[in-house]
Amino acid sequence: MVSRTDIRIYGEVGSPLTGEEVVLETSEAGQIELESANPGVVLIFGSSAYRVDEPSGKRLFFLDPDLNTVVSR
Repeated sequence: MVSRTDIRIYGEVGSPLTGEEVVLETSEAGQIELESANPGVVLIFGSSAYRVDEPSGKRLFFLDPDLNTVVSR
């Protein structure tokens, strides 16, 4: 089962791309794939920020159930 959640990016962490919409796809395994048309976008979860630098504009994240947050692997 894969669910799609639209989120909006807020704040600036080394990037002027604020308020950009991205799509997160989560699976039962807790994997999250960030898709953005703009590589270099910064995704912010609470106090953690991640930059998508891959040319494809995609980066894989994993949910940390103990911290209830997202960590990059």
